[in-house]
Amino acid sequence: MGRNVAEKLIAAHLVEGEATAGEEIGLRVDQTLTQDATGTLVMLELEAMGIDRVRTELSVQYVDHNLLQEDHKNPEDHLFLHSAARRFGLWYSRPGNGVSHPVHQERFGKPGRMLLGSDSHTCAAGSLGMLAIGSGGLEVALAMAGCPFYMKMPKIWGIELVGKLPDWVSAKDVILEMLRRHFPFYDLKDVSPYLDRMRMIKTPREIEILRHNGQIAAEAINKAIAVTRPGRFECEVEAEATYHHVKNGVQRAGYAAIVGSGPNVNVRHYRDSGRQMEVGDLVVMNYGGSLDYMIIDITRTWPVSGEFDELQLRAYRCALEAQKAIIAAMRPGATRSGIRKMTAEIYKKHGFEDQRAPSAGHFVGMVVHGVGDSALPLEPGMVIAVEPIIEIKEKQLHIRIEDTVLVTEGDPVVLTAAAPKEVAELLALMKNSSIQR
Repeated sequence: MGRNVAEKLIAAHLVEGEATAGEEIGLRVDQTLTQDATGTLVMLELEAMGIDRVRTELSVQYVDHNLLQEDHKNPEDHLFLHSAARRFGLWYSRPGNGVSHPVHQERFGKPGRMLLGSDSHTCAAGSLGMLAIGSGGLEVALAMAGCPFYMKMPKIWGIELVGKLPDWVSAKDVILEMLRRHFPFYDLKDVSPYLDRMRMIKTPREIEILRHNGQIAAEAINKAIAVTRPGRFECEVEAEATYHHVKNGVQRAGYAAIVGSGPNVNVRHYRDSGRQMEVGDLVVMNYGGSLDYMIIDITRTWPVSGEFDELQLRAYRCALEAQKAIIAAMRPGATRSGIRKMTAEIYKKHGFEDQRAPSAGHFVGMVVHGVGDSALPLEPGMVIAVEPIIEIKEKQLHIRIEDTVLVTEGDPVVLTAAAPKEVAELLALMKNSSIQR
């Protein structure tokens, strides 16, 4: 009887044991990948073992998750990993090159080779005809030192797919179905819906953290507004807010800061912060921190010169009226579709009926775009971003007023209320600022 690809790959790399299901075998490793902190530990383990150079055909260290941090820790890790990769003979993929497993497949993957990685997605390289296995950092370090990788010989199933898979069915679902068929005494379920439900309704402790973080984020925006002047750069505005976050104990950015002026206001996820601001520009700033794993989403829009022009002011007042109406309607039982009908009338009244009417937006929590079912009626404990937008690209117009809002049994609570959004208060913050940097 012929062997399948997996059996052939195992046989080609077998250095110890017999390829019998359930028996321990040792496999020769051709390639390894490590990423972020697992790489730091692996490098220290190689040093402890007294290894001069790695003994694999190829090993790569990736920096793909720990990219940004407000303090010195991540940059120092990157320097250590770079120097250790040079010391032990690894390829080094610097921050920004991409996520380890797809980049490895694109640049280094070879059919017939064995890849051992300290990333759970390493096995994706099996799609190239590699024997690809994810494991712990110590096993990867031993493989880099020339030791075999030990595991129990798996029982290999053959799967024949007939016809076409339904929409949204992935390889994971095929695997789960095989497990159900072969282990009927286990009740296998996807826990994601249960976890998503838990994350959608915040606990009292999570709400306490979000209240505190919302206050800090709003104050940081105020600091940024106060230092805005023609001739200054977007990065100076960002730095003012970042300083306030760090000073007040925010551990990291909840997402990369968006500070766009002039033509950059129309770039939804603008990241450069490199333009010098000019008279007549708008500034759109979307920036919140992550405090104890809870993130705040907040955006304000203001004029660099301290005065809106006629179109900017009309659009701003429209967005502000819509946002206030949305927040007032965010009570238990309300639906996003019902709220949108109300804001459509507001947009029409101000002459912006061609724009998409807003409603209660995305959930906020452990990630800025949190999980949850947006079709459900609102419930107490939901935390939702409200961000009406009016945009006319040819006019370099983008008005966005965003707050993070907590749904309660009674009145909704704006967690970022400390940042002014009324026109007079917003402009007064610029004019009366005593901050000179």
